[in-house]
Amino acid sequence: MEKCNENKCGSEKESCYSTGCDMTDAMLRLADKAWEELMLEKMKKVFEEHNGERMNKVAQVTVDSANAHWKTKMEAMGNKHNAKIKLQEAFRG
Repeated sequence: MEKCNENKCGSEKESCYSTGCDMTDAMLRLADKAWEELMLEKMKKVFEEHNGERMNKVAQVTVDSANAHWKTKMEAMGNKHNAKIKLQEAFRG
């Protein structure tokens, strides 16, 4: 049985960029990440089942509020730009 610190990567190459231990650690990190991603998917499904309708309403109100905020902000920026142009024209004469 090979020791994990022998520089073998399962290919024809004599050496690899990492050791067997590094590969094992990387695979365990991937497994942890996959577990977390799967848990998130499952939690999303449960939230959707239990709170989906309410969350849809909250999301809609939030998006409507954000759109109104940005519309007002963009209008204000346009008004500021127009005022700047008028002021420049006034100074020119």
